[in-house]
Amino acid sequence: MVYTFQLKSEDVMMRLKCDIHSWMAAYVGVMTHPYFSVSDGEGTFTIANVPAGSYTIKSWHERFGQQMKMVAVKAGQTTTVDFSYAGTEKPDAARLQELVLPDGVMAATFGTTGDSAR
Repeated sequence: MVYTFQLKSEDVMMRLKCDIHSWMAAYVGVMTHPYFSVSDGEGTFTIANVPAGSYTIKSWHERFGQQMKMVAVKAGQTTTVDFSYAGTEKPDAARLQELVLPDGVMAATFGTTGDSAR
């Protein structure tokens, strides 16, 4: 069984939950560009091949929400940006959509305005 869900817009985080096993959950973010990453166990990340320019980079944590910083990427150079959470931040509930998957769903397809990701 496959469940298809159309997101209202990109850049919205979604929490998927199992309707039987409360400990089973996953987070999904749908982007229309290839410039994203997931941090490793030490909290570091790399976003490769970003064209030179000024960008707003966003960090998201499931318990502490989103942070944004401006970054200037220069051609042929490595750019570093640091994010830190104090542990007192509150996530923006409006940015997190929750979807409870019914028993038997083995795959989910997500998309925005015709684009989709699995």
